[in-house]
Amino acid sequence: MGNSTLDQYFKRYKFGEEIFQSLMQYKIKNILLVSTYYDAFILEQDGFLSEQIIDEYQQFNLSNIPTITNVHTGEEAIEAIKHNRFDLVITMMRIGTMDPYELGGIIKSYDPHIPVILLLNVVSDILLVKSHNDTKNIDNVFIYLERRSETFSCNNQVYRGHEEC
Repeated sequence: MGNSTLDQYFKRYKFGEEIFQSLMQYKIKNILLVSTYYDAFILEQDGFLSEQIIDEYQQFNLSNIPTITNVHTGEEAIEAIKHNRFDLVITMMRIGTMDPYELGGIIKSYDPHIPVILLLNVVSDILLVKSHNDTKNIDNVFIYLERRSETFSCNNQVYRGHEEC
C-alpha cells in the first residue's frame, strides 16, 4: 500500500473532524422565528427550541449560542430581514395573511442563501405541505409534536419516525 492510499483511508475514516470544521464556516448566529404569539409561547413553554439549540451547542463545546428574534407575521418578518442579518429563518404555517411559501420567496429575493425552514406543529398540516406545488422557497420542513423528540423531515419525501406522513 502506498502512502497516498493510507492517507485516503485515514481521511475517509477519521472521526468526523473534517465534517465539523467544514460545517463551522456556516455557523448560525442569528435566527428569525416567524410564529404567532401562541406558537412562540408553546415552543418556549415546552423548551423545544431553546433546549434543542443549547443541547446541540453544548454537544460540540460551542460557546456562542445563536440569538432568536421572534416576529409574529410575514410582514414583520420582511421588515426584520430588510434591517437585520439572519442566518436562518424558521417559520410556522400560520403567520397572518401571508403563507410561508410566499414569505420564503420574498426572503429568497433579498438573500437566496438564507435557509428557510417550515416548522409544523399540527400533523394535518402535512397534507397542506404535500398539496403545495411550489416548494422551492422552503429549504426543509419539520414537524414538532409537543414534548416529543420525534422531529422528521417532510421535504423530498424523507420521513423519520413515521411511515405515513
